Amino acid sequence: MTNDGRADSRRALRLSSASRSGSSKASTESERPIVHRVLLLSRSPETLDGMHRYLSLVGMAPTSCCELSMALRHLSDAHAVVWFPDEFPPREVDEALTRMVKRRLPPAMVIVTGDPRKYRAQRSATEPGREAPRSTTTVLPKPIFGWTILDALRG
Repeated sequence: MTNDGRADSRRALRLSSASRSGSSKASTESERPIVHRVLLLSRSPETLDGMHRYLSLVGMAPTSCCELSMALRHLSDAHAVVWFPDEFPPREVDEALTRMVKRRLPPAMVIVTGDPRKYRAQRSATEPGREAPRSTTTVLPKPIFGWTILDALRG
């Protein structure tokens, strides 16, 4: 996000309008999960506030959470998760990722981190005999702008 909220707002409105204009990606658009409810995980009030406002501007319904244990309770309600794991203790992050995989990740997860290599291998695992969940994990390096996260959510 930038310090100039107007620039982000203009960008958000352009992206929102472009998505409604019906681009020619019909075959892949129908296969992508629709993202409306987004769970934001961060310990930074500024990050949560900024992302919450930005995603609301583009028509999404974000829920913010700063505690991983609380976030896991809201996971089933989310179409997507935007997570800033560097702000949490590594042990809590590992445990939360394990639980998310067991509970079948939401259709989309965006991980924003200063160490992308650590999370690039993160893939949804399945139990033997069960069908793989349809999910996408995108890892983005810090620092990052809100519209890049939005683009990742939209696939």
